[in-house]
This record gives sequence, structure tokens and C-alpha cells, in this order.
Amino acid sequence: FTDATATDQNVVVGVGTFTEPKFTGIDGEEVTGTTTYTYNSETKTKTDIETALKGLDAGATAIINYSFTANGNYTGTITGTITVKMVDIVFTVDGATATADNAVTIKDNPTYGDDWSDIVTIKEDDIVASLDDDTLSGGTYSLNVSSMPNAGTQSYTVQYAYEGKTYDVCTGTVNVAQKVLTITGLSVENKEYDDNTDAAV
Repeated sequence: FTDATATDQNVVVGVGTFTEPKFTGIDGEEVTGTTTYTYNSETKTKTDIETALKGLDAGATAIINYSFTANGNYTGTITGTITVKMVDIVFTVDGATATADNAVTIKDNPTYGDDWSDIVTIKEDDIVASLDDDTLSGGTYSLNVSSMPNAGTQSYTVQYAYEGKTYDVCTGTVNVAQKVLTITGLSVENKEYDDNTDAAV
């Protein structure tokens, strides 16, 4: 069987997920087996390593050693190394960092009762997502918000979902006004003056 592992990988800062080793058989089928990892000279699980990678800064590199022992139709052990480069997805609008000032449009005078979709509009066509100087496509933007904004100052986060992962683009706040209470369906009966101000409603 053959080692088809991606040995040079870009891993996103704050996420830490790397692609696990892959092995193929004589007909291109995936070979099953057991993989063990060594990171910083210690045996670690994939989850342990991803937690460590998550905290590294952009530009940092890391080495992950692996050992794969096949089972099923194949036998044998293959060892190898994955070299990781930490990168960060950068979100820009017209060359500037994406912020609440340039990545969204806010409704004038939002009022309690308005939906988030009425209040905040994401400028999806203006935001550019880049990873290691490559422009990304195929992702989707959304708002991470409460179910309905209450009156007062409310916060929101614009997020970008790409290849099963979600990234924060920018955060902002909006001031939601209280809704004026109106009463309908009531009328006051006419009455003659009788030394009091009570009237039937």
C-alpha cells in the first residue's frame, strides 16, 4: 500500500485542524489501520495536537510525526512526517481589514420587533476572504446572533463558513430602540357633566 498523506499543510490559526494521514491500496482504495502521532517528542492524540496548534501564531511551523499500521487486506507499518505552517484567513473590504464599519449595512433607527435580517445586512459581494495569499470561494456568510434583538445595545458577529469550519469576520453592536406602545379598539362614551370626571370606556 502507498502513503498518500498531505505532508505539507497549512493550518488555520485559532482552529488547529490538520488533515490526518491517508493510505491507498493497489486499486486506489483507502487502507484502514491504526495511526499514532508524536508531537514535540511526546506521543499525542490528534485532538491533543490540534489543541496545541490552535494556539500558535501565524507564520509558525510545527512537525507532526506519524506511524500507521495497516489491517484488513494489508499488513505493514509506514512512518512519516507532516510539516505544518500556521496561516490566518484574512477578511478585507477594498483592501482594508473587514470591520463592522465596512462589512455590513445597518438599518436606520432599528426598533424592537425588527429581525436581525432587517437590521444587519452583510456585504457578501464586498468581503474578500484570503488564505496564504489565495482568495477563497465557496464559503457562506452568516450572523451569529440571538433569536431576536431586545431593546438596548445588542452585539452581533459576522461569520464565514468554509470547508466545514467557521471563522469570525468581524463583530459590532447596534442600538435597538424601544417600540412605542399603541392602543387600538377603545372609545370613550359621551357624558353630561355630573361633578366627576369618570367616563365609561
